[in-house]
Amino acid sequence: MPVKFADELRTVAEQVLRNAGADGAAAERVAQALISSNLAGHDSHGVQMVLAYANAIREGHIVPTARPEIVRETRNSALVRGNWGFGHVAAKYALDIAVEKALEERLAWVNLVEANHTGRVGEYAEMAVERGVAALITVGGGGEETPMAVPFGGRDALLSTNPIAFGFPGGDEPPLIADFATTTIAGGKVLLARNRGDTLPEGCVVDRYGRPSTDPEDYYDGGALVSFGGYKGYAIALLVELLSRVFGASDDFAESERGGPMFRRGASFRHAGMSIVALDPGTFGGDVGAAAKSAGFLRKVRESRPAEGVERVMAPGDPERETRRVREAQGIPVADEVWKAINELLEDPTRRPDVP
Repeated sequence: MPVKFADELRTVAEQVLRNAGADGAAAERVAQALISSNLAGHDSHGVQMVLAYANAIREGHIVPTARPEIVRETRNSALVRGNWGFGHVAAKYALDIAVEKALEERLAWVNLVEANHTGRVGEYAEMAVERGVAALITVGGGGEETPMAVPFGGRDALLSTNPIAFGFPGGDEPPLIADFATTTIAGGKVLLARNRGDTLPEGCVVDRYGRPSTDPEDYYDGGALVSFGGYKGYAIALLVELLSRVFGASDDFAESERGGPMFRRGASFRHAGMSIVALDPGTFGGDVGAAAKSAGFLRKVRESRPAEGVERVMAPGDPERETRRVREAQGIPVADEVWKAINELLEDPTRRPDVP
């Protein structure tokens, strides 16, 4: 497995996207997002995605030169359409609007439609806290056409992975950044396990008959993902669906010729929406600033006594920061087949690579 440094991977990803028809600004933004995922240890949303994006451009699902726009807005809300361009570009545009409105009006809610794959949701929480704003971000609706996860107690796939992320500024402590699929495991991690010949942990997938399995092949042979935490994770998945798709009106913008299947399991984005709720931490005031109180609380968490066999207690986002530190210094491992397919695509931009 080759190990590559972030700068090289960003350059390679940008070139693939430019060859596929993206302009410089879009290619730079998407490449930055992908390599940010690799650095954080979320390789399922990393550089391998350029293979899927190149094919999606060729098939008309991604319009590489499209730019997002506001459909309607109030002082503290907005509906943004991505016009079926790159999801990473549209999502950052929507996040920027949410942050600006939150800083002006204390609280903001922005929904994004027609956006294609928006990548690692936690990245947008990181962007918000960098500007001193807390954020809750959800992505739902992908299960309407390409369901991947069974409802609790059900047998047939109905939902997508319905990820949720939130971030809170930490003052002089590192911020709290949580980012997870409401399924026990993300679909991209099933792919990684398949590519590496690994088995999955128990409780991640079921086969086509609804029986628990640890074999990634069972997932690709008509199986499905399951919610984490039983009925509790399932309830959060429904929360994501209602915020991002139902209240977010993404169904009203579902175009049959755009946002179609992108990955091996389909992953259509026609009905998908992203919801961003942003909050100014100083909204409710108090004698002590929110940042200082947040720092004190997070410090208390991190300094709490670890259980036997555990080195230290961590807050959400700490593992990613540690992985980023290591990978910036030592490089990013890239699967052999992914690196081979990327280089083949660079040599011949007209070829259709195998995609996740």
